[in-house]
Amino acid sequence: AGYQDGAPQGGAAPSDYYNMFAGMMYNGLMVEAIPVGQKESPTPIFDQFDLIVASYDTMKPLNTLCNEELEAYVENGGILLLYSGPGKYEDLDTDLAWWKAAGFPSPQDELLSRFGITTTGRTKDLRGNMTAVPGTLAESVGDILTSGSAMTGYDTIEGASPLYMKGDKTVAFEKEVGNGHFIYMGVDPLAFGAVGMGDVQFKLTQEIASRYLSKTIESKNY
Repeated sequence: AGYQDGAPQGGAAPSDYYNMFAGMMYNGLMVEAIPVGQKESPTPIFDQFDLIVASYDTMKPLNTLCNEELEAYVENGGILLLYSGPGKYEDLDTDLAWWKAAGFPSPQDELLSRFGITTTGRTKDLRGNMTAVPGTLAESVGDILTSGSAMTGYDTIEGASPLYMKGDKTVAFEKEVGNGHFIYMGVDPLAFGAVGMGDVQFKLTQEIASRYLSKTIESKNY
């Protein structure tokens, strides 16, 4: 495991990884990186965190263990925010692509199935605005311009509530799972490195903390 490299379209840049939480750090939140892509044995490291932000765009898990532990984390009361971009390496013909052998187009789709979410019509290269669904968490954050970065959306979703749309595609959704909450954002993590997107990311974090953790987060921009 580790950073993906080579075809297709070159290697994955470290910035893809750090942009996932750049907006949080810029606004003074304490962030800790958890390199779980190489997990080969169970280790109880997730439960110490209120919120986990994850993406399989830059790294792929070696097996189902990471998804199993994320499932347990959410069931036990954790909040998981999952970013999902174009997934350039999901279709490679390799024995490491365990998700293909299990019948899923990506490791994140295998995770969705664990949360009881069924999807159809996956599209990986949507561009433009993410439009907030009224009356949801997304409405408080507002529409999102992804600065040209790719979005991943679905024709239909079952078992979750839409948050953002791109035309008739659902590009973000959420679900209460056990004692916790799962939020899917179908946008490339690289998008949050663009001007203004860090503030969008921080506002999203504020809303999640307020709604699901009963916590108020204030910006401490240094």
